[in-house]
Amino acid sequence: MVKGKPKSKLDDKGNPVRTPRYGIRALRHVCASAWIKQGVDPKRLTTWLGHSRVQMSIDVYGHPLADPEGDAALVNATHADLSASRSGSGFGRFPDAAPCPHLRRDRPVCRPD
Repeated sequence: MVKGKPKSKLDDKGNPVRTPRYGIRALRHVCASAWIKQGVDPKRLTTWLGHSRVQMSIDVYGHPLADPEGDAALVNATHADLSASRSGSGFGRFPDAAPCPHLRRDRPVCRPD
């Protein structure tokens, strides 16, 4: 036996006992995360996992929902629309809309006073 290596367990017939690499909780987490990433309805996922609330499922397994690139694209599109509303009439792609009255040069984000 090599020193420092754990001794393998043997069954009654002397065969090595195989132990699983991952536990049931790890497999459950991987499956739930994959289903979220694939777009499974959150209510259905909650039922499959046996949770009482959708919020619990999303809190535990919802990390694949984070989309920094998508968030950045939304922020940039909003910024472009807001910039267009300042330079001309209307609100970017909506020329008939009035610009937001809360926008000022020193505060580019719409926050009511």
